[in-house]
Parts: sequence; C-alpha cells; structure tokens
Amino acid sequence: MGEQPISAAVRCAWQIAAEEALRAGAPEIEPEHLMIGILGLEKVLAQPQQSRVAADELASLRKELELLAKGLAPAQKWAEVRRKLRTALPSGTVRNTAGKISRSHRARQLFVNDSQTDLPLVLVTFAIRVAQALDSAWRKVCEDSGLDLSAALALLSQAEPAGSSYLMAADAPHRQGSETEVQVATEVEALDASVPALKVSDKGVEVGSRLACFIESLWKQAPGRNLDEYLQTVVERLVAAIPSAGRGAILIPDNHGRLLLRAHVPSGTPSVSFTSAHRAMSERRGVIWQIGDDLTRSQQESSAQAGMYAPLLWNESTFGVLCVDNLGKGTRFSHDDLTFLVAAAHHLGLIVANQELTAELQRNTQVLQRLLTSFSPKLRTTLLDKARRGRLRLGGECSEVTILFCDMRGFTRVSSTMSSEDIMEMLNEYFQVLTDTIFKYQGTLDKYIGDAVLAVFGSPEPDPHQQIHAVHAALEMQERAREVNLSRTSRGLAGCEIGIALHCGEVLHGFVGSSERMEFTVIGEAVNRASRFCGGAAAGDVVISPELYKRVWNEVEAIQVAIPFKHEGDMPGYRVVNLREKSRKLQT
Repeated sequence: MGEQPISAAVRCAWQIAAEEALRAGAPEIEPEHLMIGILGLEKVLAQPQQSRVAADELASLRKELELLAKGLAPAQKWAEVRRKLRTALPSGTVRNTAGKISRSHRARQLFVNDSQTDLPLVLVTFAIRVAQALDSAWRKVCEDSGLDLSAALALLSQAEPAGSSYLMAADAPHRQGSETEVQVATEVEALDASVPALKVSDKGVEVGSRLACFIESLWKQAPGRNLDEYLQTVVERLVAAIPSAGRGAILIPDNHGRLLLRAHVPSGTPSVSFTSAHRAMSERRGVIWQIGDDLTRSQQESSAQAGMYAPLLWNESTFGVLCVDNLGKGTRFSHDDLTFLVAAAHHLGLIVANQELTAELQRNTQVLQRLLTSFSPKLRTTLLDKARRGRLRLGGECSEVTILFCDMRGFTRVSSTMSSEDIMEMLNEYFQVLTDTIFKYQGTLDKYIGDAVLAVFGSPEPDPHQQIHAVHAALEMQERAREVNLSRTSRGLAGCEIGIALHCGEVLHGFVGSSERMEFTVIGEAVNRASRFCGGAAAGDVVISPELYKRVWNEVEAIQVAIPFKHEGDMPGYRVVNLREKSRKLQT
C-alpha cells in the first residue's frame, strides 16, 4: 500500500507540524505535532498573504476547515487549544540545522492508502486518523485543553464522506515526499538573564563604553509620570546603540498577563514574536535567533532575518521583554550584542519595577484614604502613618470617650411626600455639613443610621479635650443645620431640624473585622445611653448627660431638664444654652 495523494489543507497542516517538531527539538514528526498542525490551519486563512498555499487552493482549504470545525471545535477556540498543546510538548535536544525533518513510523502510517482508492486524503479523514493515533496521555492533554475527541470523532465520521466527495472534482492534489523542508527560527545563542552578565569579549572596550553610555542615559532621564514616553526614548536609543538592530520594541504584561506593546521603532505596525517573548520571560534568559520563520508565523509577516529577546527582570520578578530584530539578509547578532541587551533589560527592569511600585503605593494610599473617610483629615494622617509602620491593626481598648448622637426631627413626616432621589439629596446636604463639623473638632464618624449620625470623640486617638470638643461640635452643628434649612427654604425645599445629645463613659473601641476588611466601631452601655438622651432632645437642642456636665460645667451655660427614658422614666440632663467666654477661645 502506498501513500495517498493529499489535499492542500493536509499538506499545509503537515508543514506546520514540521515547524512545531523542529522548534521542540524533536527527532521526527509525531501525531501530536500533526494535531497542532491541524489546529494551526486557521491562521493560514487569517493571514493568507503570508501562507504557502496557492491562491487557487485557498477556497478548497476554507471548505475543508469549515467542515472540520463542525466536528472538532469552533475555529475561534483553536488558537487557545493550540497554545495549551504546544506547552505540553516535551522539550527535545535535537538541533536541526538542515531545516529538514521526517515523519515517524506512526505519523507515516496516517498517510497510507488503506482503501486502495484514488481519492485524496482530505482534512476530515486526516483529523480522524490523527486523533485515533494519539496515545492515551495525549488524548487526555487534548481533552483537558478543550477538545472532546470522542464526540468529535463521531461527528467527523459523519462528515467524512462529504469531505471526500467535494474534492473528487477538484484539481489533482499535490503529493508530498517523506521529508518536509522547513525554514524556522534557529536559536543560535542563549544567555541566563537572571544573572547580570556584563563580561564582554577582548574587543569589548567599545561594547562596555556603549553599555555605560546607554545605562547613564537611562538614569539621566527620569520616567516621570508618562512611562510610555520614557520607554519610547529608551527603545530608540537601544536600536541606535546596537549596530545590527533595525527595529526594537518593549512589551509589558497587563494585569491579565497579556503583553502590551508599550514602545517600538520605527513607527508603523511592528512585528513581534509573542512566542519568543513569552519564552524569554518564562525561561528568564536572553536569546538570539537567526534566519527565518517564527513558530507563530509572525516573523513571516516581517521577513526578519535575526532577532534578540531579553526579559526585564528585577528581584525575582519579570516585568516585560525587550526585543530587537533586523530585516537585512546576512544579519547576525553577536554574543556582545546579547550581553548588551540583557544588561540593558536588567536596568530597564529596575526602572519599570520602581515605577510600578510607586504606582502601587499611590493606589494603596488612595484606597486607604478612602477607607479612612470616617476620620478627620488630621486623624487620617496619623492613622496612615501607623499603617505605613505596620501599627494599624485589628483590636480594641477600653477607655472613656464622648459619644455624640444627632437625629433629624420630623424626618418621617417630611420625607413621606418626597421622592427617593429628593430624600437622598436632602440627607446628603445635611450630612455633609454635620460631618465636616465633627471632623473640625477631631471627632470620628462611626456611622450614619438612617437619618441619624453617631460620632465619637477621643477615639481612635486619645484627646484630652474630647468633652469640650464634642460640645463645640454639637453647637456648631446646630448652627450649620439652621443655615441648610434657610438655604433649602429659599429654594422652595423642605427642611428638618436636628436634636443632638452627648454622653461620656467607658466603651470598647477600635478596629474590628478581618485582615481583608476592618471597620472602626464603639461598643458599650455609654453608646446606648447617648442614644436615649438623643430621643429626649428637642429640635434645635443640644442635651448633655450629667456625667458629661460634671466635666464641662465651668465651660458651658446649661439648664437642667428632665429627659424621658422609655424604661427608667424621667432622667436628669442639661440643655446647653451657650459657651462661657474662656471656652469660646478654645483652639481646635
């Protein structure tokens, strides 16, 4: 039995498989390479001008692929599956410099004519044979990568007759010899990029001088706020510093690991091998390749003859990749060029790492500041300083604090005739001025409770003047609330008056939650008691408890009143009328 004639699609898949085998250092083409070759056909149609398929064969290839996609998997998923299969290929050690590779015995059997017919071997039939030839381990790799081979084989078997029939009238397919000649990128030199390799050759005085001047230029021009402009300058100087380099690019991954093109020369559409870039980053080494065709075919687009890739490394992390190439035939990069590129990438890696660290610190500071919006700006600065020194931790302490409760009077009645948007607008208008006043007197906003506000003075940082600070804040809050009422009335809007109560006592206060989320809170009977006093405060009043009055009696003018408690009956309290002269001079 001889080999069947083959269709253009099978021939092209074979060619791609040969490239995969050569890249992986395999001694021969195996069925697993052929499977990757089949999945690589969708790129041929995506880039027909770069393929090695004649124009009159593209229509036939497209029909075969459409038929195959119905059974195997949607063509849109092939690239992802192909990448996963490629990573599963074993790394061989065969260095094929001839650019020719033969099929293994298993692979050759896939092309044998079993039926003794003259029908060509089309893609559907070929895919069935390749899938059946894979061993159990590789079948599992395929299935883990997204190919349900059992279901696909059943569907492909149904499609197989149709695949053969439409090709019967086609032009005679090409035959293929037992060997495939492939022009691929040959890696001619590699350098461990995790170790700064600055040693140069005997003629390296000029190289060392070049390197020193280049690195000095990196440090003279600080990145500033616009890192892309800085990277563009770097890549322009890099290409100028390497005699054999015609083009250059810098790629940096985003948060999802996708390589973003951050700078390149010359202008226009660059050509970068993502396979080479990812390998340089994952293997942490700089490489030189020469002559030909990148594994992903991206080098075909550019006709590049040689290239170098070096990862941007710093402190065990990889921040991107630096690459240069050249279109000129006979172009060669030397070991000194690779050393230069790796060293430049190291210094650029430090700069990018520092830039990312600075940006991260700024983001973290902004997030932390937003998390600390319950505290006054002055207290926020203190807490941020604690956080930077690692002293802002979960936990609480028992000590005396002053509690302020503020509640809107008649809110339910007023809001019953308003829309939800108008209610929220009214609350925000009042809360803004009330909160600003609390912060002015070093208070801490514990929480908003519907139309009420709970604030604390003397926590989380101690304040020896917490009681009088709280009284000052309460009286000023009434003034600011009256101003809001006048403003709303002038605009024809409804307003509310507020009642405020103050009480002091020992509570448990501090940060509770988890390492991922912490909140400030106060717990204790003093909080509940302040709430009860607030219930007895009339609109426009500031009421203080006897415990607080004992501490500020000589600084306030107050009238004793009876505050009705739900369970205890009437309790004594004090309505603050004004501040005494010496208290008005309190510096905040």
